[in-house]
Amino acid sequence: GAAKDLGREQGSEVIKTNLEDKNIFKDLFEEHGDDPEAILEDLQGGFMDSFTQYAKYSNHILPELRSLAGFEDDTGVGTYTYARSEGVVFDLDEIADKFWEGVFEVMEEDMEKHYKKYKELSTQEE
Repeated sequence: GAAKDLGREQGSEVIKTNLEDKNIFKDLFEEHGDDPEAILEDLQGGFMDSFTQYAKYSNHILPELRSLAGFEDDTGVGTYTYARSEGVVFDLDEIADKFWEGVFEVMEEDMEKHYKKYKELSTQEE
């Protein structure tokens, strides 16, 4: 759906701007060794924590997710709790889950690509 597509788009953008420039994968692979799941968990947890602090998330992503959940107006709907306490019925949680699913899918695909390269390089070095 639209939320998952938005997540995949954001995930790709973040990978292009942040992950490609750094040796983040090399460090994670060295820290976690042969455990791609731990690498992914580390990467996703750190990303989710920092991404939700960005103005872009508050100003662009959340309003778009709220719109997908059926809100016509973003005013006064600062948090999920506020919306619930006002008796608004919506499935923003589900839509947000789809968004993160899209983000994490792209990150997993990218991590697997880097992991494969890393394994090939470390095998050559032995």
